[in-house]
Amino acid sequence: MNINFTPISMFDSYSLEVSGDSIVIDGQEYALIDLAAIVSAEQSLPKFVVTASADSVTLLLPYWVSSAPEPVSIVAEDGPVELPA
Repeated sequence: MNINFTPISMFDSYSLEVSGDSIVIDGQEYALIDLAAIVSAEQSLPKFVVTASADSVTLLLPYWVSSAPEPVSIVAEDGPVELPA
């Protein structure tokens, strides 16, 4: 699964896991197809989700330092995903 991370300055974090065509954020599972439908309908996305399509998702990447990290894209396999530093 393609995961894009967009940096944002915030004092928050989350756990992330990939399970087939779904992502699991803090224990809550979201199917990419459902997230893509929410984007198409211009409804509110779950916290940390910026946008989604049938094969990729863009998530917020919280950081706490004075300079923002660069946006990051990864291809993730099933299992836990470590947030980029």
